[in-house]
This record gives sequence, structure tokens and C-alpha cells, in this order.
Amino acid sequence: MSLETNLMSGIDSKVIDSVVMLSLDVPDEKDDPQCGAMVGNTGESGCHGQEVRYPSLCCIHEGPLSNLYRLADPTNKHGGKTNAIAIKILSDQFPDKSHIAWLKNERYMSTLLACRCAAVRTALNCSFSMTEMEEVIDKEGNVPDSSRVLCLEWLPGVTLREWVQISNSAKINGIMNNLKLCIPLAWQIAHSLSEIHEVGGAVLNNISSENIIVNSPQNRKDICTVHMIGLGFASFLQEDPEGSSQADHVEVKVQKDLCSLGDVFFELFSGQSPHQSYYDRHQKNTSSEKIDSVIISEGKDNVDRGSNRRPLRELRSILSKSSTPPQLALFVLELMGVFDSGVCGVSTSCHHCYSSAREVSEQLYDFLLEPESFLSTMSQQGFHQSMGCVSFNANYLYGREEQQVVLMNSFERVISHKKACEVVLVSGYSGAGKTAFVEQTLRQPILDKGGQFLHIKFDQLCQVKPLAAMLAAFTDLYIMSISGDETKVNELTIAVEKMIGMEGLAILVELIPSFRKIVSSRSALECSNTGALMEQKQMILAFQAFVRAVRGLGIPMVLFLDDLQWADTASLDLIQALITDPESTSILFVESYRQNEVTLDNCPFSTHLEDLKATAKFIEIQIANLQKKDVNEFISKIICEPQPSTKSLSDILYRKTSGNVLLVIQLIKSLWDEGLLWFSYRKKHWEWNSSLIESKKILHDAAHLMAEKILHFSSDLQLLLKKMACLGSRCDKSILCLLGDDCKDNDREDTYSMSNISYDLDIAIHEGIVKKAGSKYIFAHDQIQKAAYELIPKCEQSQWHLQIGIQMLRACKDEGLDNNLFVIVDQVNRGKMHITKVSQRIEFAKLNCCAGEKAKASGVFLSAALYFEQGISLL
Repeated sequence: MSLETNLMSGIDSKVIDSVVMLSLDVPDEKDDPQCGAMVGNTGESGCHGQEVRYPSLCCIHEGPLSNLYRLADPTNKHGGKTNAIAIKILSDQFPDKSHIAWLKNERYMSTLLACRCAAVRTALNCSFSMTEMEEVIDKEGNVPDSSRVLCLEWLPGVTLREWVQISNSAKINGIMNNLKLCIPLAWQIAHSLSEIHEVGGAVLNNISSENIIVNSPQNRKDICTVHMIGLGFASFLQEDPEGSSQADHVEVKVQKDLCSLGDVFFELFSGQSPHQSYYDRHQKNTSSEKIDSVIISEGKDNVDRGSNRRPLRELRSILSKSSTPPQLALFVLELMGVFDSGVCGVSTSCHHCYSSAREVSEQLYDFLLEPESFLSTMSQQGFHQSMGCVSFNANYLYGREEQQVVLMNSFERVISHKKACEVVLVSGYSGAGKTAFVEQTLRQPILDKGGQFLHIKFDQLCQVKPLAAMLAAFTDLYIMSISGDETKVNELTIAVEKMIGMEGLAILVELIPSFRKIVSSRSALECSNTGALMEQKQMILAFQAFVRAVRGLGIPMVLFLDDLQWADTASLDLIQALITDPESTSILFVESYRQNEVTLDNCPFSTHLEDLKATAKFIEIQIANLQKKDVNEFISKIICEPQPSTKSLSDILYRKTSGNVLLVIQLIKSLWDEGLLWFSYRKKHWEWNSSLIESKKILHDAAHLMAEKILHFSSDLQLLLKKMACLGSRCDKSILCLLGDDCKDNDREDTYSMSNISYDLDIAIHEGIVKKAGSKYIFAHDQIQKAAYELIPKCEQSQWHLQIGIQMLRACKDEGLDNNLFVIVDQVNRGKMHITKVSQRIEFAKLNCCAGEKAKASGVFLSAALYFEQGISLL
């Protein structure tokens, strides 16, 4: 069935008119058979010669408020021009006064506006014979009085909502073809509204896609007409309520129409309604119920519908997925009034980007003249990607110039001049920017010198697993050092063997599986990889030898030890040994920690600090919060506005965040998400609502901001992020595969595959929640991990840990169990109080014993003792 035939189906079920002609550039069906005509001839003669016949009087629709009839009028004796008229009759025999007033107002406004505006049909003064009204009499039981009846001219067409649905089902090839249809139609709608406002002197108060009719005359596929219906709530602009100024009253009325017009354009360009509740109901409607929605919508004005609008985040996502060009999307969102709107979703301030429908039509006319101009190019001022997103320059630091000089001086001494190793202590509060400071200052300089930047991040939830962060880092160092070069593999093997012998190689293989490549190349080591007990001293010597061997390849190193306040004792001992190794040169150790989380009585790191100050050369750098001028410079660079212009915004943000970098960044993202900070397409610069931003609470950490953001994600992604948070700051892709089957809604029957996981995590990466490094997914900040974890009620957190441990245990095979043993046991131990079955307690006691033996074999005796204690407590 062709598109034109589809348009014919059910088309004459609407009471419409068409007067205004619009030229549409429609691709010819011969050139593009899938395209067809977006609007077709839907007169009393159907398309392709198929005639659509009606009885003389037929009921088109029965609704709760009114019924619609089509009465044939071959001679146009009732004053129409189309050989038929439409009759709207209130359903209730004794209607409410408000319903009578609504029908009376539609008759009054239609009569007056039809004389002034081409897009408004006229009401007809009709008198009917008993024969003509026979069907109405039978249904109603009596002849309806004139107060319940409204007669209107009948002309065929489809509602704009149906037009959009047909456009989507046609699957037109390319966004360009679709825009050639939608933009002219949008211009015509705006132009018609402008005529009603300016010439008719009225506002409609009920603009929606169901109250706009689109029609194509017979044999004219490139021409369509637009007609406004549903004038029950229309009013004249000069009707001034007592106590308000004329100008203010007119502006408010016009703005309501313009916001509703923005909603219409959103549906036109995206194919979806911007109103969540109506959209859900509309999706469930049957074909007859869809017709009913036209009548129901006549009982709702603009204000009622505005409160049901989707969140701004969802509106942006829909426009993006529909391939709406970014500049056109910005135009639509700005017209909708979603920016500067606060909580309710409708603009509450005096700020309006467009003051009239004429300005809107002029903007659309610019799009109409050169639609290609905004498909591939965007304004570069103040935003990237799409729809005015805020962008953060990751390669620029603010207010850290003095600290950078100190750190770079240490770097030059150690790396450039090949001096003995040095230690730099970087301290500060959470969110002050310690990690970014070290990364942006040292990573590129060390890479430029052919060295390695090793970022070793410790995790609060993984302290029980011995040497976890160190082993992962040294695995990366090994892979980066050899870089697939067989010569380097042999050199590294010979150097390590020379320093610690064959047994030392076996130790490295036992701790770091990647070292098996060294073993496989030397048959003499086959008997050495036996997993025998290793003393802690041997382990330290093995790692010292490995670091020396890497240095022997001429590779300088920066070891960045991040969040060291959470390091386990074994890792701190190893770090101390590497720092004090007299043969270590060209290695810069940078230790980052939170000074407010280090206590003398219960933190192993405090002991490490004391030992460090007694045995090594070190420099201290404190990273404080940004000053007010730095915050202003930061915001100025983000939105590409001059600093004098951003001072009012930066002053507010500084008061709310005290200059904490993480809080500033997350607050800016939150303001953008809420529409309180936005890029105005019309004015070509960024704007913000200072009063609403000022009303926000003072922030002490970013966790609650991030929690609100996570709650906007899909339920699958929320569940996945919660499980990742239970595992720590980072999670390998292989572990996510083990968790995949359970990371889905209970109501869903399909499996949550790795492709689903990757897709959802790509969303989290795009939103700045997660970063990806190789096969690992890492929370962008531990405050984000904290936010995801705290979304789990405290009383349920231990149960989540137990569930994760059990699921991983069931999914792991023998080899996988050995690789994930510490993770599984750690998760089970956190929820062991919920284990009630004796068989399970015995099983997990054995797992703790295996973990203890493995930790003991690695020389991590404190962790081994903890595992043994946990195992005993389960029996």
C-alpha cells in the first residue's frame, strides 16, 4: 500500500477546514518509491480513483464531551463550500454550563476569526429538516437544541499528529528529505499563528498536534493546507483581567501560545510527544480511542498540558536520537520555554527568547532558505557536540601554577638529570583536584621522554584483597614496557634472572600471570612455577628486580600512587621498599592522599608517612580549593564567555561549593541538565537564572548530585552501577559478564547480554559517570562510586554483596574461580550474616581457607590471617 493510500485511511474522520496553501518540496515517487507523498488528496473522491462514499448523515465519532457528525450538503445550501458540513453536538442532554460556554465560545471565535484569518474555518448558521437529522434524533431521543449544536465547514485532512506518524512509518531516506517536508510545514504553522495573533487579535490557548489539520488538495502532492481547530478556549488579546496591565497580560497570553507551539514543533521534528503522561496514554490507545483524544484535548488548555512535560534530559535525548540538527533542536527547546524553568518545566521568569509568532516564523524562514547550512556545521562558541552541551577542557588547570612549578622541578631533577628517586606528597580534600593536577602536569612530559606513567589507584572497598592495585599496575607496566617487542622480552628476562635468579622469575609469574610469557620462553623454569610458599622478602626483591630491569631498558618512570590512605599494609611495605632501593634512579614517586582521612591510630598510611619522612627525600604539595577568581576563569573557559560576564554566575557557584573543583563541575552539569544554564540559539550566547541557582543548597560533597543524575538512567544501568560500586572503584569487563544475567529488571524475560551492558555503560561514559581503560570500567571519581553505592539502602548493602559473591561463584569455572577468588570471598564475607544454610557456610569457609593460603603464599600474612578468621567464623 502506498503512502498516499495510508493517508486516505480514516482521514475523513476529522472536522477540518483548509484555506492557506503551502508549497512543499516533496521528492517525486518515481525517484523515490518509498517516499511517496507526505500529504495526499483526501477529498470525497479517494486516491487512485477509489471513491470514498458516505451516507447523507453519519456519526464520525462519539466522545464523552461531544459527538461529531458529517452531513452531506450536495448543493451547499447550508453555506459551506465543500458539499458537506460538520456538526458537533454536546453528548450530554443536560450539559454543564461550562460545556455550553465552551461550545458557544468556539462558535463565536470561529465566526469572527474566519473573517480575518485564512487558517480558521467559519461556523455555519444551519437549520435542518427532520429527515436530515433523523439519525441524530434516533440516537439522542429528541432533537438537540441550538445551544448544544455547532455547525462547521467540513474539509478533509489529517491531524498533525497523524501526519507525523505517517511520516515516520514512511521511513524517508535521509534527514534532508524529512526536513524539506517538516520545516516548511513548521513555518506555515507559525505563520498562521502569527496571523491569528496580529490580524485576528486573538490567542488560541489550546495549540496541540491534534488541533492542527494538514491537508493536500487533489492532484497536488507538493501543496498542503494548514488549519487551526479547537477554538473553545480561544480569547481576544484585549480582554484584560482586572488589576493587570494590558501589556503584561498580552505578553503572558502570547507566550503560552508560543510555548505550546514549541511542543508542537518538538513532536513534528522528533516524532514523539513532549508530554510524558499523554504519550503513555496515546501509545495504549486503539484507533477509536485516538479519535477520542481529539475531543478530550479540547478540554485542556496550555497550562494544564505543560505540567506533564518530559524532563529536559529526556527531551534532549529524544531530539538527538531523532537526528534533529543541533541548532534546530536548540531552537525548539528554547521556544518550548524549558530553559530558565526551575522545577515545574515551564518558564517562570520574565525572560522569553521569542516575543511573537512572527519572530518564530522568521527564524524558520531562515532554516527554510538554507536547510543544509545547519546540518553539518555548528556554532563553535561555547558548546560542543549537540544542543549546547557544556565542555570541560581536561588539559588545563586553574589556580595551580605555583604547585605545577614545584612538581615539574622534581620531575626535571629525577627524570631529565637521572638523579636518585624522589617522593612528592600531594595532599588535599576530596574533590580538590589532586588526581587531575598530577595527571595533567606529569603524564605528557614523561611520555614525551619515552617513559611510563603508572597510575596506581587504591580503593576503599578493596583493602582486604592484598596487593590488588599494585599487581594490576605492574601488569600494565610489563605490557607497556615490552610493547610486543620480542627483543625487549628477552632483555627483561635476562635482567630479572641475573638479579634474582630463576626463583625470582617464578615468583613474578605466580603474582602476575602476564609474566608467563617470560617463563614459556625458558624451559628451565617449567619446574619453578609450582606455587610454593614465598616469603615476603623474596616477593619484595622480585619486584625491586623487575623495576630495575625496566629501568635498565632506559625507561624512566612516574609512579602515581593515588588515594594512598586506603592502601593495604602489604602494598605500603612494597612501596616503601621501592622508594628506599638504593639502585633506583629516574623514578619519581607521587603519593596522593586525603589529609582529613588520615588518622594516627588506625591508618597504616600514617605509619608509612612516618617511615617515609625518616628514610627518604620528599616534597609536600597541598592542593586547596580554587579561589573565587579561579572559579570565574574556569567558568569563563567552559562556556566561552568573557570573565566580566560570568562573574555573577561564578560568585554564586563559589558560595555554593567553596571552590571545590569536583563540586563546581558537577553543579555546572546539574544546572545544564535542569535548564538553569543554557545556550540561547537566538542570542548566540550562554544565559542562566541567577535567582533559581542562588536558591539551591550549599554543597558539601558531590554524592547527592551524582545520585540524582544516576536516578535518571534506565533501571538496567542503575542496577549495573550499583553492582559496580559494590565491587569498588573499577571493574573488569570479564566480571561484568558474570554479573550480566542479574543486571536486568525482574519483569523482563530477555537476557542482559554484554552488548546491552556495553551500550548502557557507553551512556554512563558519555555522562561522565564512568571512564574506560582497556578492559576496565572505572568510576570517574570515588564520590560517584559513593553516590551509586548509597543508592542501595544501608540495610540491604550486605545482602547485595552476598548476592554478587554467590552469582560470581556460580558463573566461574575452575580457572575463573582462581582469578576472581579474592573478589568473590570479599563479597561473600561482607554479607556472611545472611548465610543461613549450613552447606553454604561450609562452602564459603573453604573458599576463605583457599584465599588465606593464596595470600600466605604471596607473603601477605596479615590478609591471610583475616581470611582464616573469616572462614573460622562461618563454622
